[in-house]
Amino acid sequence: MRNGRRFGWCLAAIVIAALAVRCGYIAGAKRGPCPLRFGDFVVGQVHSECLGGDGFVNDQYWYNVTADEVAHGQFFRDGLTHAPKADHPPLTVFVLAGTSFAFNHLPLSSLSESPATIAGPRFVSHVREQRYTIAAIGALVVLLIGLLGRRVGGDSVGLLAATLAAVYPNMWVNDGLLFGEPIARACVLGALLVALRTRTRASARSFLLLGALCGLAALARSELLVLLPALAIAAAWHLRRVGLRPVLVAMLAASAGATLVVAPWIAFNMTRFKEPVFIATNDGVTLAGANCDFGYRGSTIGLWKTGAPCTYTAEESAKLGDQSQLDHAYRTKAFTYIGAHAGRVPVVVAARIGRTWGLYRPLDMIGYEVNENKERWVSWAGVLTFYPVFIAAIAGAVVLFRRRQRYDLAVICMPLLTTTLVVAFLSYGQVRHRAVAEPSLTILAAVAARAFAGRRLRLASE
Repeated sequence: MRNGRRFGWCLAAIVIAALAVRCGYIAGAKRGPCPLRFGDFVVGQVHSECLGGDGFVNDQYWYNVTADEVAHGQFFRDGLTHAPKADHPPLTVFVLAGTSFAFNHLPLSSLSESPATIAGPRFVSHVREQRYTIAAIGALVVLLIGLLGRRVGGDSVGLLAATLAAVYPNMWVNDGLLFGEPIARACVLGALLVALRTRTRASARSFLLLGALCGLAALARSELLVLLPALAIAAAWHLRRVGLRPVLVAMLAASAGATLVVAPWIAFNMTRFKEPVFIATNDGVTLAGANCDFGYRGSTIGLWKTGAPCTYTAEESAKLGDQSQLDHAYRTKAFTYIGAHAGRVPVVVAARIGRTWGLYRPLDMIGYEVNENKERWVSWAGVLTFYPVFIAAIAGAVVLFRRRQRYDLAVICMPLLTTTLVVAFLSYGQVRHRAVAEPSLTILAAVAARAFAGRRLRLASE
């Protein structure tokens, strides 16, 4: 009991420090004023926070604006045309909308950020408040990493993993941005904790919760739906010796949990678009931008690009119909290109994987990360610290394998596997795309550090 209490207090201190790191980064590096540009034109100014590289709009703007619209009662519809929209999954929007709603009303409205101006009108964008909300979720992720590390390797591994996650640049930088990765991380880590729990307490309720958490992860990042079968299969393989019935119950319960969470959003989308839409409508443009000459040849192989000929112009997009019809057109365009250049696919896939894991032209990512509102010094820090963590994580995987903790190893490595498969076949190479897998690296690195320290202590005592 005393050891458990000591672990709890130490982990709490690490989580508080992690929150301080993230809040300090936001307060110091994300200050405005910041111009807001569309193309070459400055159309407004965000007074307290920036939403893109040098003021150029990226997906953060969509999350911010959509969350503010939902807080005002406009539910996933374009603010100007009122057309339905589902560019990204909804979970991040719901979380940020709660923040916007709270700061739209007293007593918090008096603390709200300065107004932003776009093409004349003034409105409150709540960028600052939303950033600090994501920072708090980032601190929650550190807590979950500590708990997961403890389950894998004991108190010392849990505290080491949490400490590394608190200060590792590739962890805290995403917690200062308005993207879906921090919330997806929390959902994935929750799913991993439940999956490890089924090792000793396998029940239909546990697998129902596992499926629900995987469903929530998919509502933060749609490609994470592939995590459900991966974890369910790993758990079923672990249960195979018990008999066929527990395996079937586990698979059905996990599927039911995910369905209960995701089905309402899918049903909502099915009623408002002309073509079937499941979680989001940006999958098609991702495929099209990644499967064109830009991403298949030369120094840009494995990357993604908007603009002709990879994607349609605004005029062409308008003629194709609503977002669902445009998404369908992009999928057709992408698969047509893939079929015509099938011989290049293996090389492109290798480049995408290499870029994501820093094994191919890693410095190219610096410029891309700047356009995502990451400071250049942060991107450099991420590059320089990634390789020691990555090498230590490989060593930690070897330690778990030798200890015959193979189910633990399989569960911890699932985010790495699913990330690799997604960037290889459904997306493109980008450092941010491995964000959901970074917690697994910190846990495996902590396992290696603890094993190394234990060995040194044994040698010193002999």
